[in-house]
Amino acid sequence: GRCGARSRSRFLMNSSGLVRRSARPDVARASAWPRPRPRPRPRPRPWCAATGAAAGGVGRRLVGAALGSLALRCDCLGICPSGNDPQCWTAEFTCRRCCDSAHGPEGDTSCWTGFVNFDVCCAGRALLNAPPDDEVLALCYDTAAFLQAGRDPLSVEREKLLAVYRRVKPCAAIENVLHLALLTPALRDAQLDWMKEQAIWEAEGILQWFVDSLVTLLGGSHDTQGFAMFMVVHRLILESVPEHQAAVQTLHAERQRLQALPGGIPDSLSSKLAAIEGALVFGDPFDARVAAALLVDAAAAADASVDERSAHGVPMPCSLEAAMALVAQADIARLADGPGAQTFLRALRGVQRCLDDVTVRRGPLLKQLMKPEAPPLLLALDRLECKPRAVVSLVHDAFINVSPERLSIEFTMTVLPVRDWESDFVRGYHDIHCAYSIRELIARRAPLDRGGLFVDVGANIGGCALWGAHFMKSLEVVAVEPLRAATEALNATIRDNGLADRLTVVRACVRQEGSAASLRRVLPSDLASWSILQPKWELERTPRSTTSGAESGETEVVQCRRLDEILHRRVAVMRIHTSGTEDSALASAAGLARRGLLGAVALQFPSLEQARFLWRFGLSVELAGRRIPHGDEAAFEQARLDPSVGHHGLLVAVDSAVVEP
Repeated sequence: GRCGARSRSRFLMNSSGLVRRSARPDVARASAWPRPRPRPRPRPRPWCAATGAAAGGVGRRLVGAALGSLALRCDCLGICPSGNDPQCWTAEFTCRRCCDSAHGPEGDTSCWTGFVNFDVCCAGRALLNAPPDDEVLALCYDTAAFLQAGRDPLSVEREKLLAVYRRVKPCAAIENVLHLALLTPALRDAQLDWMKEQAIWEAEGILQWFVDSLVTLLGGSHDTQGFAMFMVVHRLILESVPEHQAAVQTLHAERQRLQALPGGIPDSLSSKLAAIEGALVFGDPFDARVAAALLVDAAAAADASVDERSAHGVPMPCSLEAAMALVAQADIARLADGPGAQTFLRALRGVQRCLDDVTVRRGPLLKQLMKPEAPPLLLALDRLECKPRAVVSLVHDAFINVSPERLSIEFTMTVLPVRDWESDFVRGYHDIHCAYSIRELIARRAPLDRGGLFVDVGANIGGCALWGAHFMKSLEVVAVEPLRAATEALNATIRDNGLADRLTVVRACVRQEGSAASLRRVLPSDLASWSILQPKWELERTPRSTTSGAESGETEVVQCRRLDEILHRRVAVMRIHTSGTEDSALASAAGLARRGLLGAVALQFPSLEQARFLWRFGLSVELAGRRIPHGDEAAFEQARLDPSVGHHGLLVAVDSAVVEP
């Protein structure tokens, strides 16, 4: 092997499976794998920290901004140089160990053999060449965007994943994320124990490099950063340890039971951990007092102490529970002071020191996290990748470009600082999350219906609402959304971009029953999903004493309203996307339809009940672009059940009195 007789190994993915290269004779003799080959001398890997100045356009500027994260850099405990090459490291021989100058000018000399030496692996003097060409650079950026947008690499066809994996080698962080995804089948399906152990060892080396790289990958003010690296490890564990998800569900159920007690959550280590975990699942901010108390309790449980005079206030010996508290404190510093602030960077170093101690004392970190009783540390670390703001560019939007009344084509958007489908999309692709069909409908109908509103029901953080406000200066927009955090994010975007005169936010759920009903936010049913924090609501009758937007303890409750109570003027375009309750939301607009105030309506999750309502008030209906004869229910159902339309086909109804050219 390239590291001499030392026990280092690496899986190399190819189309025929996992080809293992190792110096261990007991593994090399196994006949179940292709014959091991001698490990070749590593190729020089390009340095990705280019400026991107040679490329023009917003896209290239964003690529340049992202390169600080794509680079082959590592900044861990203050002793791991930025020029290190991640191909040098394994679970045993980590950057923080081998490059530690406390051992001497050449680091830990027991790490080096032959061409694997301090100059190559730590200083990077022999491996740093010119940046990759534009084609590879573009692929790295696109793959980073794919990962940040919440797309699951474990769901990608293996051949396609392998092809991308081979081409993004100059971008170490992305390569390692895809490497983890490719290791998942071995962890899940390996028939022999040594195969699974080897895969765990390989994944452990990558996880340790992520720990070493926390400051580089998460610190700073890059417009683009993060690769969902810890979410991929979390998914890898869920795929390979079936009982893990059941244990997670049990922990969440226990948290709900504790929360329902008359005196609230009791004062104990497990209850504080449950509170931190609850904030993770519901997408709530961490409570600084709970995080501090958890750190003290975790230190006491390990016979340690928290001394602010020690390095970053990390208790020694450390534990996974203490690491959870430290990550929560890092997230609080990130949101309060920014990802480039020294408070956040010091907090990250504290997390690194804790996880280093946990690994040294208790063994491989991945194996500890794979235990069903382990705290959801990976989900907490994943939150640190979710930036609260992103630059949105509409430079390639065909409708915006031809609009004589458009606003700026580039603006800053506030998103949820947690794992969330729409926020992930904005962070990854630097575009608003609004379907082309909705943009086309607004562009077609709003100029013909002057003075009418664009109403976005189920606006989330405001993708379509913001698009409408930027398309026409004269178009007034109303966004209706029940989730408190989403409305707060949208209001922040409105303030930052001076849109208060044309965009109004209403926090409410929309139902036919109006104020007689309310929604209560409950635990997500699928905790293994990629975008784990998609809100889930339960409908309940509203007590007479309940007021709009009332909260009960830590549970979010929002009162419902009817659309014909919220709106009292002409609506040029209305979009309704309420994830399955569109029938009731549309029925609440009966007063508007009766007065002839609906110009056009677009509905997700179409149903025959919706079509009947729209026909009753004289609107023309089309489904997925197909014009449906007025009142022809059979034609509507035939179109709805057509596989080419699918469950998400868009139902559009228009007022025929507004003549289109």
